[in-house]
Amino acid sequence: IHHYIAESPKSLIEKSKAKIEQMEKILPEFNALYGEAKTLPNARLYQGKGGMEIIVREYTNEAQKEILGFGSTDDYFEKLGDILPRYLKKRLARKIYSRLILGDTPLSRERMKLGQEHLRNARILPGIKQEGEGMIVLWNDKIAMLSFHKEMVGLIIESSILAKTMKTMFEVMWNHLK
Repeated sequence: IHHYIAESPKSLIEKSKAKIEQMEKILPEFNALYGEAKTLPNARLYQGKGGMEIIVREYTNEAQKEILGFGSTDDYFEKLGDILPRYLKKRLARKIYSRLILGDTPLSRERMKLGQEHLRNARILPGIKQEGEGMIVLWNDKIAMLSFHKEMVGLIIESSILAKTMKTMFEVMWNHLK
């Protein structure tokens, strides 16, 4: 047999107040940890063509004003050419401009000719025919790094600080390629 005795409601309130006071004492430490977590970059890794499409969809749907990119147009179209028209159509409907820095290839020159029609401005890196098997795309506070090598992997990094750094690098290159 167990016997229970009801505790005074006033006692319950006092115990709750004591717990709140304890939490308030350590709240500054929790707030500091929360603030640090918000400033750390968030990174996501994607693999295969499906992963690449997730990345293309994300920057197409999320870009607010402009998408910046530099890298291999040839590899980009070779590996993802069948999905790109759909995302170009979405980007054009949203009136999102793109600026690209590309290697000097026939496909890159073709992309330049379609510039205004595709809300695109591109500049060519003189003397660089094949600039690798990758592409870097910048939008909002995000950086996408795409590798079109055999395994096809992509990485999205969310960080206002890192994105600002990459955008500055892009602008320096852009301004020197007039």
